[in-house]
Amino acid sequence: MTDTFELATLSVRAGQRRTEFQEHSEALFLTSSFVFKSAAQAAERFANREPGNIYSRFTNPTVTMLEQRLAALEGAECCIATASGMSAILATAMGLLKAGDHIVCSAGVFNAPGLGGPGFVTDWVTAATGFSSIGEQVWVQAKAIGVTIVWSGVVAFIAYKIADLIVGLRVTEEEEREGLDVNSHGEAAYHG
Repeated sequence: MTDTFELATLSVRAGQRRTEFQEHSEALFLTSSFVFKSAAQAAERFANREPGNIYSRFTNPTVTMLEQRLAALEGAECCIATASGMSAILATAMGLLKAGDHIVCSAGVFNAPGLGGPGFVTDWVTAATGFSSIGEQVWVQAKAIGVTIVWSGVVAFIAYKIADLIVGLRVTEEEEREGLDVNSHGEAAYHG
């Protein structure tokens, strides 16, 4: 389709497969699973020996259309759409890593040993990994929250001082004593 159509056409028509209802716009398949003709067909599809839709998280005509359309727009061979940013990060990492590689990242990202991760990095010099106790994790998070609060306060104070120096955030003490109405626009503004 990319050889014969312009970008505007590709953006609304690439990857589209009409159903037997011959709809003009692409159909949206809002289902979580698909029907099989038999248990044998289901087994073949789940074993990846027969093409076809199985479960919407990884096979869905709507997502396939989106992937094909994006690939056509980019002039790419193919495209993979993911359901979340974390899925996209995992797909990228899995494409770049090989057996035995280590990932150094925060505690909440792919690190739980029960989910196949290496655990928490306990020594940043040697990149040693281990699984800390919940108390240690809470302490690390409490320190992070404290640093965030202090850092936010420091930045807010600096921003306040800069604004005060540039535009002045308060009137002088003398003007404040006399009253803002008289000093800012004179009594004539109200007693015209």
